[in-house]
Amino acid sequence: MIGKVTRGENLARLLSYLYGPGTRNEHVDPHIVAGFRLPMALEPGLDARGHRDFRHLVGVMTSPLDTLRHTPLTSPVWQCSVRAAPTDRTLSDDEWADIAEEVMHQTGFAPRGDDQACRWIAVRHADDHIHLAVVLAREDGRNPNVHRDYYKVADACHMVEERYGLTRTAPADRTAAPRPTRAEKELTDR
Repeated sequence: MIGKVTRGENLARLLSYLYGPGTRNEHVDPHIVAGFRLPMALEPGLDARGHRDFRHLVGVMTSPLDTLRHTPLTSPVWQCSVRAAPTDRTLSDDEWADIAEEVMHQTGFAPRGDDQACRWIAVRHADDHIHLAVVLAREDGRNPNVHRDYYKVADACHMVEERYGLTRTAPADRTAAPRPTRAEKELTDR
């Protein structure tokens, strides 16, 4: 499994992309598989035109930003796409939900049993990956620790690879040989 982390400012724009058709119409049946509440309670409804209405979900997820005791982060929306290898079997919604909960626990954004954690959802719109959307504001008014989040996601991915018998990826411990630089490649070519 590979986890790719990005940060942004606009949760509504992220949700619009996740529930939209995608860049090449690859998004099919987008739905929430896990979250800080029951997925059915968080699933965005339809407006009068038949389009997804994200206003309620955005309001619910971003409300802890209003109660922060410290300055909010400049990019308060944390997004992580977690993708299985092409050779792996198709995982069920329940398995993806477990993977999402493991990533949230390992990153420390929503540890198991912490009812004051960050608000988050996991959206699945393809067979081979999910997207985690997290608002980086805890309900107790504190900012979460985002230090080394990429490495924490990699650790969670390794755990679920072992748990579900998926293709193992290389560790993210910076022990691999570095890629050759452009200068080294040009020297070799000469």
